[in-house]
Amino acid sequence: MWREFKLSVMKKIYLILSLSVAVLLFTTCSKDFLKSYDKRVIGTWKLHDIDKYGFGRSNNLPFKEDGIFTFSNDGQLIYTSAGNIYKGTWDIRKQHRDDEEVNTLHITVVDFVNQIVLSEFFNKMNFTGTNRFNAEIDDNFRTYVFRFSRQ
Repeated sequence: MWREFKLSVMKKIYLILSLSVAVLLFTTCSKDFLKSYDKRVIGTWKLHDIDKYGFGRSNNLPFKEDGIFTFSNDGQLIYTSAGNIYKGTWDIRKQHRDDEEVNTLHITVVDFVNQIVLSEFFNKMNFTGTNRFNAEIDDNFRTYVFRFSRQ
């Protein structure tokens, strides 16, 4: 009888602990991963790193490290780099490639003062956390990985 009572108490303790942990996890963790990429990208991001892989590397990329991107929920974008302010648009689309769903990012901005247009199509975009995402350009023999962090 003592053993049955002990088992009953242990089951209740285990159930209470499991429920407490579940409640704690669901109330304290970010729910960003449940949002669409269109909603998650809204805000200000800093391009803190660009990794280059492959042959024929080029530094002729339109967007530079330390640039600041502000994505608005209406598809508008402000890009600031080296004191210049560019305004334009952004668009994220889902594509299906070889049984895989991939998010792409297209950015086009214009500096109207200096009459400079910058545009890039990122073949792949992945959130690596609540406050970080990567955008990749795959150019045959070269791959560029842009690493963004929320400001």
